[in-house]
Amino acid sequence: MHGLLREMQTLVVETKFRALVETANHASIAKYKLELPQDRQILMNMTDHLQRLRAPGTALIIAASLNGMIGVIALLGGLLRLSGLSGREELPIDEVERMGYVTSTVLTYGISVLSLLLAPVIIYGAVRMMQGKNYRMARVAAMVAINPFTACCFVVSVPIGIWAMVLLGKPEVKAVFATDPAERNIYPPEPPPSW
Repeated sequence: MHGLLREMQTLVVETKFRALVETANHASIAKYKLELPQDRQILMNMTDHLQRLRAPGTALIIAASLNGMIGVIALLGGLLRLSGLSGREELPIDEVERMGYVTSTVLTYGISVLSLLLAPVIIYGAVRMMQGKNYRMARVAAMVAINPFTACCFVVSVPIGIWAMVLLGKPEVKAVFATDPAERNIYPPEPPPSW
């Protein structure tokens, strides 16, 4: 019985995806259609590609959360320093050192604010990527994660963003985003009333 349901499930998704690929006018989807030898492989790969997007999506969420937390900690440290509660801080006497001190302070707080503001954008794009719903937002999230000036924890987020961009650039992954999410239903159809 389980084998029959699995076969029905495969046929339904295969038919819907084959119709999408045949009617597609998007060049990358048409290219994808020519690259794969069998429609059944397209079907199997569609669900596999959605699964493959989960790992970088989850990693982007973790990296964005780290960026946000480090941004909050840096801003709280700056507020503590400005309030004078951490003790009296003396500025460097030399003009060049003072300019470097002020520049690094402004850059640190600017990157902290950017990390805090862009963390929700990365998280939202990563969630949409894992759902296979919004290709543009998924790419924006990956690009923001790659940019070292928008992330406090760029050592972690840059490789993850590159990983996501590489996956999002593949034509078979683009095909997953091109399908209507309602048509990606992998459950078998309702059996006829006579069963």
